This record gives sequence, structure tokens and C-alpha cells, in this order.
Amino acid sequence: MLRVDINLLFTVINLLILVVALRIFLFKPVHKILEQRQAEANAARDEAQAAIEKADALKAQCAEELDRIEAEKKQILLDAHTKADGEYDEIIADARATAEHIIENAKKEAERGKTEALESAREEIEQLVSEAARKIVEASESSEDSLFDDFLIKAGMYDD
Repeated sequence: MLRVDINLLFTVINLLILVVALRIFLFKPVHKILEQRQAEANAARDEAQAAIEKADALKAQCAEELDRIEAEKKQILLDAHTKADGEYDEIIADARATAEHIIENAKKEAERGKTEALESAREEIEQLVSEAARKIVEASESSEDSLFDDFLIKAGMYDD
């Protein structure tokens, strides 16, 4: 049946030596290299994950900065609009004040013109009355007094 042969025994011993030698000289170095590569891959993955987290943090920071800038822009525009409204109101108030001043000056000028016209008319009437009186005095003393008095009474400049 089975016979144990010395060749078979040497073959088994050779096989065991070969497995031990392969394990020591081949499998352990290959396994060590695989572990190193796995460690490198894990380190690269960790670095990539850290870079992604950093990028996400920077992205969030940029979003916050953009929101802050947008809010600041809105505030600046609101301030500029408010300032422009104030300046507009001030310009309108100045224009109204200037218009009122011009109107007031025009009214004063018209009143002064009216006063000057009345004064001129009064002086002209006085000259006419004076001239009429002189002519009447020259024509006749007695008739002149009565005519002059009648004229002054009719003109409303003399009360009896």
C-alpha cells in the first residue's frame, strides 16, 4: 500500500525548508512593502481628507466674507441713498428759500416802484396846482382867490 520512501521524506523536508525560506525571504519583505504602501496610501488619504476639510473651511470662510461684503455693500448703498436724499432736500430747501427771497425782493421793488410813481404823480400834481395857482394869481387877485379855493376844495387838498 503505502510505502514511505526516503525520497518522499526528503521531498517533504525540502518542501518545508522551501516554505520557511519563502516565508522569511519573500513573504515577509513583500508583506512589509505592502504595509508601507498601505501606510503611504492611508497618509495620502488622510492628507487629502485634511485638504478637503481645509478647503471646506476656506469655502465657508469665503461665503461668510461674501455675505459680510454684501451686507456692507447694502449698508453703503443705503447710506449713500440717505445722504443723497438729505442733499436733495437741502438743495430743494435752498431753492425754495432763494425763490422766496427773489419774490420778496420783487414785491419790495414793485412797492418801491409804486411809491415812486405815486410820489412822482404827487409832485406833478403839485406842480400843476402850483402853475394853475400862479396863473390864477396873475389874472386877477379877487377872482383868483375864489377860483383857487374852489380848485383846492375840488382837488381835496384844502378844507374850508
